[in-house]
Amino acid sequence: MLDLAMLDILILSVLVLSLPWLVNHYLKTNYFPAELQFFVILGGIAWLIFSIYCDQLSVYVLQLWIYDAGGHEVWGDRLATSMAAGDWGPFFDHFRVGNHAYHCYVALILWLGATISAVTMINAWICFWAGLILVQCFNSVAPHPNQGKGWIFLTIFFPSVVFWGTMNLKEGWMYWSVCNVMAATFHDPRDTFFRKTPWIFPAIVIGSLFRAHVIIGCVIAVVAVNVFQTGKRSVALLLILALPFLFWAVKQKTGMEFSTESAMDTLDQRFAVLYRSGQQGTRIEYMTGKPIFFISGAISAFFRPFPWQVNSLRTLISCLETWVVTLSLVVVWARFGTSYGRMALRLPCIKASILATIWICILLSYFPNEGLVVRQKIQMVPGLLALAIVPLRVREDLRLKYFMRRAMLPRWLQPAGEASRG
Repeated sequence: MLDLAMLDILILSVLVLSLPWLVNHYLKTNYFPAELQFFVILGGIAWLIFSIYCDQLSVYVLQLWIYDAGGHEVWGDRLATSMAAGDWGPFFDHFRVGNHAYHCYVALILWLGATISAVTMINAWICFWAGLILVQCFNSVAPHPNQGKGWIFLTIFFPSVVFWGTMNLKEGWMYWSVCNVMAATFHDPRDTFFRKTPWIFPAIVIGSLFRAHVIIGCVIAVVAVNVFQTGKRSVALLLILALPFLFWAVKQKTGMEFSTESAMDTLDQRFAVLYRSGQQGTRIEYMTGKPIFFISGAISAFFRPFPWQVNSLRTLISCLETWVVTLSLVVVWARFGTSYGRMALRLPCIKASILATIWICILLSYFPNEGLVVRQKIQMVPGLLALAIVPLRVREDLRLKYFMRRAMLPRWLQPAGEASRG
């Protein structure tokens, strides 16, 4: 039985009580009936309960020891002990971009009197919130009340997000950050930007503190798409203002200078450090001894673990999820057809998702450990879900020839020339 502190119970109570408000806020249209909202809330409560026991389930059911989570807890406890003694020097000395920032986040929660269970509760709640943001975004593209509701539960309770996002790792906060950044591609200029995407700049700050090299690619993808989108250039300009901070964060984290040669050297050094690490799970052995730029990451993202490598329950679950997602993407776009596919590719969210996916594949190329690859792939989930679900959401519009017309979709989704004729 877990020994929860009083503050843990208070935090859990507040998080549970906040679920109905969150669900009602993001699923408040007629397309989300009360019964569906009720089951989403029940799922959120179950997720929070899982967060209390996730470490035990990981070790005793999946036989999975997460070394980074243990390291975060040790550092958090060490810093919190110093803070409780009135010595904040180690905390401020330790704070910097990367794992150290996460250590300080854990230390603050422990210093307040909570246990590590409070950290996993908050991580679970953050991921649940991020899933609701994605559902709202996907529904805004083509809100059809008669379409199935399964995609809603898949988006909110995506298996690897539920597991890895809940753990005492940076994954949960990075998932929330990526979701908020990608949500900018669904913003309707007829609404105020900060009303539709109010958390984008906090998401950029948090993402840059934990993994600046990931979030910077997502921000650049959104900027690249929006700068060419009529009525959305103001969004791109606002995000451009954040780029100097992101460049600074990347340099603080990696020491990288902003040149192609420096970037490749940094990636190679990162690969060498991880490859030599003694805390390896399933090591990826490359035929050439070194990964191939982008190609190795794409193979890891869409195909690893390979079916013939399955030797445990955890690798079976990872393999099933990876291959189901990959095959789903292939089937969705293959059935879409060339002409409809070209029209779907005009959607800003599809363009940004492709660019963000390419960026994360490049980063995954330099991870020689399948465990790291599997857990960091959840940063790709917002883009992959957009690529799989958005085409299905707009499919009926395409068939009825109302796609990208004012009668069926917002004006900002219309291709150049179509909006002027409407």
